Amino acid sequence: MQRRQFLRALAATAALIPLPAAPANALGWAAQFRAARAAKPWLVALAGTDRSRLETRSLRLEGQLPAALSGDFLRNGPARHEVFGERYHHWFDGDGMIQRFRFRDGKVAHLGRIVETEKYAAERAAGRALFDGFGTAIPGARPVRRPDDMNVANINVLHHGGALYALWEGGSAYELDTESLETIGRKVWSAETNGLPFSAHPRREADGTLWSVGYASTAQTLILYRIDPKGRLIDRAVVPMDPVPMIHDFMITARHLLIPLPPLVFDRGKPGSFLDRHVWEPERGSRLLVVDKNDLGSRRIIDMPAHWVFHFGNAWEDKASKIRFDMVAYDDPSIMFGPFRSLMRGVETPARPGRPVRVSLDMAAAKVHFEDLASADVAAEFPRIDPRLQGQRNNHVVMLSRRTGAARHPFMNRVARFDFRSGDWDVHDYGPEVIAEEHILVPDPASAEETAGWVLGTSLDVEKQVTRLSVFAAGRLNDGPLAVASLDYPLPLGLHGGFVKA
Repeated sequence: MQRRQFLRALAATAALIPLPAAPANALGWAAQFRAARAAKPWLVALAGTDRSRLETRSLRLEGQLPAALSGDFLRNGPARHEVFGERYHHWFDGDGMIQRFRFRDGKVAHLGRIVETEKYAAERAAGRALFDGFGTAIPGARPVRRPDDMNVANINVLHHGGALYALWEGGSAYELDTESLETIGRKVWSAETNGLPFSAHPRREADGTLWSVGYASTAQTLILYRIDPKGRLIDRAVVPMDPVPMIHDFMITARHLLIPLPPLVFDRGKPGSFLDRHVWEPERGSRLLVVDKNDLGSRRIIDMPAHWVFHFGNAWEDKASKIRFDMVAYDDPSIMFGPFRSLMRGVETPARPGRPVRVSLDMAAAKVHFEDLASADVAAEFPRIDPRLQGQRNNHVVMLSRRTGAARHPFMNRVARFDFRSGDWDVHDYGPEVIAEEHILVPDPASAEETAGWVLGTSLDVEKQVTRLSVFAAGRLNDGPLAVASLDYPLPLGLHGGFVKA
């Protein structure tokens, strides 16, 4: 892409239209939330923390850790839900906190640190909330003039090219010290992409190449990144898009980038928070932008039925020019506008659950077929695969799930593995009092089998008010965990993470 095109995109992104401030909230969300906790102990998941650092040098351990499991399990998520007495109105608004569980010599240690973004530093110095969030319009907020004004670095964590990054989908990646987790600062991949949105879900293929897709709503563009295994930007492109949809995740195959274009689109004329300036227009239908990885200017759009999706598992191409991919599909994005908001004041509202789906895409005929993987009473989220198979055929996917009425809280309480060959489920149920967080598949370096490794994941025991880390044999979730490491305190409910080998 020409340098001047990138500079125009950067200028357009930097000149954001200031978001109109919301009227002052007279109901007091913080007071409502505290009052609700007495009757709903599961709200500890969204209580957040006012500490910038948490540490336990050796967690209490039950069972035995696999000898070959050595490294760091890293997670990220919103952690500071109240800023100087003001409680955010959306789960996704809190400042990010990295949680590291270090596996060494048969023991587990924990370290948690707030990501000290420019926003965090400015508000700490001012002693008050200064900027609107993803779903919260702060009365008297400063104008948002560039994406990183709102950047809370609270969605995911990435280790690439020897560096560690906290990720947010609307702004820059933040680099962290790999040992202390202290914040180093915003990552600048190149002068042309300085300050342009990165992705919360970059995809890395087997040779170490990293792909990312950022969306700049007010600039009406998508930004495509290709980064080599050493962390150097080697290709980029700007894709004009009007209107710009909200894009949380995307996929790669051996030959293509697959970028979803849901009918949740940005409306420049609407007031309110960034989320509230989006409109659900199902009559547009959903679309899939297919980009040639060897020529980022070669693109095709394929129509699909209207749906919303947060997360994809994987995508791959067969010999007949068909693409298969799995995802968690929603009828609409109402869960973001309703339940994820009302929970922040302690109110549980009905949510339309996501369902696990396998999609077959016939590129030649431009037709798609959706196949449900579970019964209608099973909700799911956070699909993960063996990371070595990104963009290649996978036979297993691990995800969270729950059955209707099976938990005493509105979150997931099971971890499950689906076998695409047999159609069978392998499930561990944590019980009705436990909230399960995203679980990941960590491959055994001594085997190429997908189920030869381990599944790692944290869970929050609502009754005991503590967070635990469980380690399962990847092929035998139903047998229960091989080992459980327990903290003496609860961690804020997080989002995404990964494993870095020692």
